[in-house]
Amino acid sequence: MINTIVSDGATGEYSLVQLKAGVTYFFSTSNTSIYNTIATESQDILTSGIGELTYVSLVDQKIRFYSHKNTSCAGDLSVFFARYVRTLTACEENKVTGISSQYFELGGATNQRLAVDISASSTGNFSVWFRTYYDSECNHIQDYFL
Repeated sequence: MINTIVSDGATGEYSLVQLKAGVTYFFSTSNTSIYNTIATESQDILTSGIGELTYVSLVDQKIRFYSHKNTSCAGDLSVFFARYVRTLTACEENKVTGISSQYFELGGATNQRLAVDISASSTGNFSVWFRTYYDSECNHIQDYFL
């Protein structure tokens, strides 16, 4: 879910946002040509660039979400846009994050495991591909092996 921080932000301004440790955040604006910067309260730059920025907070902290016209941090109080923040959706949190020889470990709060039994010769290599589909509202649709 995308959260609107401010609907009438201008370049040269910043929004103060409270972050939680270990959470992945995505910062963006309604104007995709805006240069964005995520910085600490003491103005140390954490990440910056044009378009959506991704940042994983290592500690609970407040950050400054700056928006500028360009990399020189130019402002223009006549250019207005919305500033957004979102976190991972349930679908994104549950994507496959690791593989072992015995199971796939899925992400999410419970770290679900998917066991797979396969008959294979004792020599050579093989791969198993598993795909899960979700609709736009993150409802499970179908699982299958490829």
